[in-house]
Amino acid sequence: MQPWVSMPGAGYLQVRDGMMAAVERAVFQGADVDTTLRAKQDELAALIRTDRK
Repeated sequence: MQPWVSMPGAGYLQVRDGMMAAVERAVFQGADVDTTLRAKQDELAALIRTDRK
């Protein structure tokens, strides 16, 4: 067996929470899905890249 890592780095909780916040904005607050999720994707990808260094 090998450990399962959902997201790399120490900021995985920020990534998870950020993803959920974006989904909640789109689903419950009527935010534009494409714009909301793409913006959050870019933000969180930068966080993962920064954390991996």
